Amino acid sequence: MTEKNQKILVIDDSPKNIQVVANFLQNEGYDLSFASEGNEAMQIMQKEHFDLILLDVIMPEIDGFEVCKKITSDPLYKDIPILFLTVKTDPDSIIRGFESGGVDYITKPFNPYELLARIRTHLRLRSAQIKLKSNNEKLIEEMRLRHKTERQLKNLNTELEYKVSERTKHIYKLAGIIDQLYEDVIITNKKGIIEYVNKSFERSTGFSSDEVIGDIPRFLEKGKYSEKFYDELWSIIKNGKTWRGIFDNVKKDGTEYKEEVTVVPIMNHGEEPEGYFSLKRKIL
Repeated sequence: MTEKNQKILVIDDSPKNIQVVANFLQNEGYDLSFASEGNEAMQIMQKEHFDLILLDVIMPEIDGFEVCKKITSDPLYKDIPILFLTVKTDPDSIIRGFESGGVDYITKPFNPYELLARIRTHLRLRSAQIKLKSNNEKLIEEMRLRHKTERQLKNLNTELEYKVSERTKHIYKLAGIIDQLYEDVIITNKKGIIEYVNKSFERSTGFSSDEVIGDIPRFLEKGKYSEKFYDELWSIIKNGKTWRGIFDNVKKDGTEYKEEVTVVPIMNHGEEPEGYFSLKRKIL
């Protein structure tokens, strides 16, 4: 499915807000559906598949945070990225939005082109995740069938080298997509050692990839956070769950800045994460 025919569900009780979003995004080629509250949205989602959800925070009866929790707690919908449309920009509301399952937020009144950029970023990231998962599933099935029919091991090394080569091509392609993101990205191994940072990270922090690869991300915060804080963070992500929160960090030139961080475990074949994907965005 190409970006131009991906489906977006807009949940907002204001007809005026819906009209503004509809006029802009439909002109960009997106397939839109609309709901005025959470229960209506769930009914629509039972009939249609959506690639992304725009969710208003302030709504009658059930607010956007509770609607988000309801959607993300359902296995059928938990992987759909949810972007909040909100006038609430205080840290407590931002943290609550991430804790309820949202991946991003847009402040009202919003700039249409900023909204479009955020939507494109999360749709591309979601597409890359789906493709990588599909490739992994195909690889597992192919190897299972091959092992069932091939009893001899003499060609196994050659076969594995080919698979690694193909997998490497997919990884480089995914890295190319990640380098185009507006947000900073850090990828670590399962021990938390940095293996990759994208270009946005280098621009934002002033550190080059050569300076940070092999280090751990917490060097950015200069010891502000306790061991208890990190123990709680690790207990979440080691169990395959996503962690979201806010960090106060320091750039290479000493400038302090605040950023929102989402840490996603990278799960492949095993029960434990093989590494961690961190998406970071500065709070202005």
